[in-house]
Amino acid sequence: MSRLYKQLLVILMIAISVWPTSLSGQSKSNPDPLKPYTICKLPGDLKVKEVTRRPKSMEKYREVTTAKGAERVSVVDGYRVMFAYKDLFYFFANVKIEQSDAASYSQDKEKIVNQLKTTPLQRRPPV
Repeated sequence: MSRLYKQLLVILMIAISVWPTSLSGQSKSNPDPLKPYTICKLPGDLKVKEVTRRPKSMEKYREVTTAKGAERVSVVDGYRVMFAYKDLFYFFANVKIEQSDAASYSQDKEKIVNQLKTTPLQRRPPV
């Protein structure tokens, strides 16, 4: 696994672990508490290339695969952030920045961590 891919995975795990603290500590005046997570600066040529807001019309959950099989995690809001290297026409990583329903956050976190433990990292060869 490449060093930068490991860094992205660590950043994602840190974001998952701080969400309940940071979101509960947000002031009511912040209409988009997830937006700061869409700006990520990494060393080298890896950059954020595309940020897409999760459509409001989508289901309020998504399925993940764990050792128990397919499970649902709640998603009340989110972004998809695509990372790529300079001057390449394909994306290196697709990161989901999501907010769980507060009532199911603990169960969702457990399912996501189990997914990361169960699912092998998928890499596509350059086209």
